[in-house]
Amino acid sequence: MKIDKRAMRLYAVTDRRWLSEGETLTEYLEAVLKAGVTCVQLREKNSSKEEMLREARAVQPLCAAYHVPFIINDDVETAKAVDADGVHVGQEDTSVLEARAVLGPGKIIGASAHNVEEARRAAEQGADYLGVGAVFGSSTKQDASYLPMETLKEIRRAVDLPIVAIGGITEANILNLSGSGADGAAVISALFAQKDETGKITPQSAAAAARRLRKLSEEMAVSNGKTKRIRAALFDVDGTLTDSMYIWESADEMLLKQHHIAPPPWLKEELDALTLRQTAVFFNERFGLHETPEETMDEICKIVEEEYFYKVQGKPHVESVLSWLSSKGVALGIVTASERYHVEAACKRLGIWKYFQEMFTCTETGLTKHTPEIFERAAAKLGALPQETIVFEDALHAVKTAADNGFWTAAVDDTFNQKYSRELKETADWFLKDYSQVEKILNGFI
Repeated sequence: MKIDKRAMRLYAVTDRRWLSEGETLTEYLEAVLKAGVTCVQLREKNSSKEEMLREARAVQPLCAAYHVPFIINDDVETAKAVDADGVHVGQEDTSVLEARAVLGPGKIIGASAHNVEEARRAAEQGADYLGVGAVFGSSTKQDASYLPMETLKEIRRAVDLPIVAIGGITEANILNLSGSGADGAAVISALFAQKDETGKITPQSAAAAARRLRKLSEEMAVSNGKTKRIRAALFDVDGTLTDSMYIWESADEMLLKQHHIAPPPWLKEELDALTLRQTAVFFNERFGLHETPEETMDEICKIVEEEYFYKVQGKPHVESVLSWLSSKGVALGIVTASERYHVEAACKRLGIWKYFQEMFTCTETGLTKHTPEIFERAAAKLGALPQETIVFEDALHAVKTAADNGFWTAAVDDTFNQKYSRELKETADWFLKDYSQVEKILNGFI
């Protein structure tokens, strides 16, 4: 099993010493996996064999659930016992050849290297990736000597293997690895020792650190000239591509006005959790429309249809952004809760339909944006991984779903999401007041 260099982007190495009483390692790992960690190494030097085995059995299914490689430090027997994805061996540990003999050809073998000779030997013995360092010294390995940047570059030139840099890497210095050839960064304390605003170390503070580090590690990797960071972009429609959220906020009021009924102030609250049919029944019972539910539903649909077909306007500057992204080779898709024929009609009228290669709707897929599958399907159809895809959204729940599952996110400001603007700014990678910002923000990322 060969490991993709993209799995090196944010490589988490565990250390339980920062856990408080009652906390578990899996709590922290699930938080950072959701936030963008791309590989996990279980490294617990002070644990007994039994403790290591117990921890590995807890971590293995968690990594599998997030489709992230699970590596065990040095302990080949435990790696085999729990069917881990692989093992990482140091220069003074089991050799690459010995590890391969135990685990077989299908597993990942990572090896530490501190110079070109060690890197070449590991490659010759069949290592799948290299851990190179300590690039900035290390707070967790006091005996680790500093490895000059030029040596890291020499190792990059000498071997054609994925390389993860390790040792003393923090948010403050990770970009110093730009141009080194490293495919990513391995971190310990930069994840698991990070405090929140109250001074506490929590799974949430680790997740926040992971999001920041993932963004920085991608920027670092892009600077090596080997990785196109964003290959695909997925756009929501209402409130994102178009100024059309008002339809869903006011279609019910429009219906009542057509019947010469003044909408009461409590209407939105009453209808908030109702389906279209339930809304139709409610209108007939409460306002005496003297129609069948089907007739009322048809009226509402015609109101919505007329807005999309003839009135909805695009967000300012959105066409120029779509044109720019297309010119850069970024594949474009739509992911929407609206109906296909509404979206297609509006986009064709606005002249932006030509830019999109795919459209996924919640109705057709049976999926919602509360889970990542609809975004994952769309990205895959466009030939991109989540970490190569940016999602443009105005809805907080959708931004959270995408961000927590490895997608890049751009939250789009809209009249109808003002009450969530603070959360959107905290969750998304970028918060767009309007599309005129996009080219400047993304210019170095595609």
